[in-house]
Amino acid sequence: MSEQTKHYVTQTGMVVDPQRIDTFDNFLFKPFEAKESHPLQQALAKQQISADRDVLVAEVRDGVIVLDKPQMSYYHTAQGQLNGEPWLVCF
Repeated sequence: MSEQTKHYVTQTGMVVDPQRIDTFDNFLFKPFEAKESHPLQQALAKQQISADRDVLVAEVRDGVIVLDKPQMSYYHTAQGQLNGEPWLVCF
Protein backbone atom coordinates (compact mmCIF):
# COMPACT_ATOMS: atom_id res chain seq x y z
CA MET A 1 0.00 0.00 0.00
CA SER A 2 1.44 3.38 -0.96
CA GLU A 3 1.77 6.26 1.48
CA GLN A 4 -1.14 8.05 -0.27
CA THR A 5 -3.60 5.20 0.31
CA LYS A 6 -2.84 4.51 3.98
CA HIS A 7 -5.70 5.00 6.37
CA TYR A 8 -5.16 7.20 9.37
CA VAL A 9 -6.87 7.54 12.73
CA THR A 10 -8.22 10.85 14.02
CA GLN A 11 -7.96 12.02 17.64
CA THR A 12 -11.47 10.68 18.22
CA GLY A 13 -10.56 7.23 16.88
CA MET A 14 -12.31 7.51 13.50
CA VAL A 15 -10.46 5.67 10.72
CA VAL A 16 -10.19 7.78 7.56
CA ASP A 17 -9.47 6.57 4.03
CA PRO A 18 -7.97 9.59 2.21
CA GLN A 19 -9.05 8.22 -1.17
CA ARG A 20 -12.70 8.58 -0.15
CA ILE A 21 -12.46 12.20 1.00
CA ASP A 22 -9.80 13.73 -1.24
CA THR A 23 -12.47 15.46 -3.35
CA PHE A 24 -16.20 16.06 -3.10
CA ASP A 25 -16.53 14.27 -6.46
CA ASN A 26 -16.25 11.01 -4.50
CA PHE A 27 -19.41 11.72 -2.51
CA LEU A 28 -22.68 10.28 -3.76
CA PHE A 29 -24.38 13.50 -2.65
CA LYS A 30 -22.78 16.88 -2.20
CA PRO A 31 -22.81 18.13 1.43
CA PHE A 32 -25.71 20.37 2.41
CA GLU A 33 -24.27 23.88 2.80
CA ALA A 34 -26.01 25.63 5.71
CA LYS A 35 -25.96 29.28 4.64
CA GLU A 36 -27.81 30.57 7.69
CA SER A 37 -29.01 29.32 11.04
CA HIS A 38 -31.54 30.32 13.66
CA PRO A 39 -31.93 29.48 17.34
CA LEU A 40 -34.27 26.48 17.66
CA GLN A 41 -36.77 28.31 19.90
CA GLN A 42 -36.98 31.13 17.35
CA ALA A 43 -37.48 28.68 14.45
CA LEU A 44 -40.24 26.92 16.40
CA ALA A 45 -41.93 30.21 17.33
CA LYS A 46 -41.89 31.41 13.71
CA GLN A 47 -43.11 27.97 12.57
CA GLN A 48 -40.03 27.53 10.37
CA ILE A 49 -39.94 23.99 11.77
CA SER A 50 -42.78 22.08 13.41
CA ALA A 51 -42.46 20.89 17.00
CA ASP A 52 -43.03 17.28 15.94
CA ARG A 53 -40.35 17.28 13.21
CA ASP A 54 -37.65 14.60 13.46
CA VAL A 55 -34.30 16.30 14.03
CA LEU A 56 -30.69 15.31 14.60
CA VAL A 57 -28.77 17.06 17.36
CA ALA A 58 -25.00 17.35 17.03
CA GLU A 59 -22.66 18.87 19.59
CA VAL A 60 -19.95 20.90 17.87
CA ARG A 61 -17.04 22.94 19.15
CA ASP A 62 -18.95 25.99 20.40
CA GLY A 63 -22.56 24.89 20.55
CA VAL A 64 -25.24 22.56 19.31
CA ILE A 65 -26.48 22.10 15.75
CA VAL A 66 -30.05 20.89 15.15
CA LEU A 67 -30.54 19.45 11.67
CA ASP A 68 -33.64 18.27 9.85
CA LYS A 69 -33.51 14.45 9.85
CA PRO A 70 -35.31 13.91 6.50
CA GLN A 71 -32.98 16.45 4.85
CA MET A 72 -29.92 14.76 6.37
CA SER A 73 -31.24 11.38 5.21
CA TYR A 74 -30.85 12.72 1.69
CA TYR A 75 -27.58 14.66 1.99
CA HIS A 76 -25.86 12.60 4.75
CA THR A 77 -23.38 15.47 5.25
CA ALA A 78 -23.97 19.09 6.25
CA GLN A 79 -21.54 21.90 6.86
CA GLY A 80 -21.60 25.52 7.90
CA GLN A 81 -20.34 27.93 10.54
CA LEU A 82 -21.33 28.52 14.14
CA ASN A 83 -19.91 31.47 16.06
CA GLY A 84 -17.45 32.01 13.19
CA GLU A 85 -16.11 28.44 13.42
CA PRO A 86 -16.64 25.86 10.66
CA TRP A 87 -18.48 22.62 11.41
CA LEU A 88 -19.22 19.40 9.51
CA VAL A 89 -21.79 16.77 10.49
CA CYS A 90 -22.09 13.35 8.82
CA PHE A 91 -25.11 11.05 9.20
